Amino acid sequence: MSETLPAQRKFCYRCRRAGEGCYCTDIQTFRPPFDLFLIVHPRESRNLVGSVRIAHLSCEHSTWVEGIGEDIDRSPIVLGALSNPKLAPMILYPSPHAVPLDRMTAQNVPNDRRLALFVIDGTWYQAKQLIRRSLILSTLPSVSFTTDRVSEYGFRKQPHDYCLSTVEAVHVAIDAYLRSPVAPPMEARPHDRMMDIFRKMVRTQLAFNSQPRSLRNPI
Repeated sequence: MSETLPAQRKFCYRCRRAGEGCYCTDIQTFRPPFDLFLIVHPRESRNLVGSVRIAHLSCEHSTWVEGIGEDIDRSPIVLGALSNPKLAPMILYPSPHAVPLDRMTAQNVPNDRRLALFVIDGTWYQAKQLIRRSLILSTLPSVSFTTDRVSEYGFRKQPHDYCLSTVEAVHVAIDAYLRSPVAPPMEARPHDRMMDIFRKMVRTQLAFNSQPRSLRNPI
């Protein structure tokens, strides 16, 4: 008796998920209190269960920059952000001299400027590689946050308890920055929707992983 193969489900090229894994109808865009620049490692951009696309699709005017080191330094988008007199570019990275986002002042982000937050999407090794090979990323002022949150990724092991996925890091960064005196106000908590979508993606993937391989449809 021949084995019945599962039917292939339609693939969504926007969120890079298939079938019930597509979360595009759940996306509710909002404007975060900073301009978001997502620096994506090429290997991570091909990850179909990565969380960076949730942040990118949710945050209005967010910018996706893919590359390694020299690619970042030559990017017209990155160079444009650095030369924009209305922006204060900084990188989210826990360096020894990082300024806590909730303690930002007008000295860090002047009243006539808006924070441009660069967030790296990749493993810790890839993030270090990106910064080491990029003159721009390695010289940007760094900011950080403190949190007791543990990642809810579920099916991806984090190297340390304090490591978060990209969408989780953006969510915490928004909360932290909103506590500072220089952040523009943001109504309600529209960024919580990103976490709802992320949790749904995790549940869907865990259910998929629990199925026998012969019954799996790609998601």
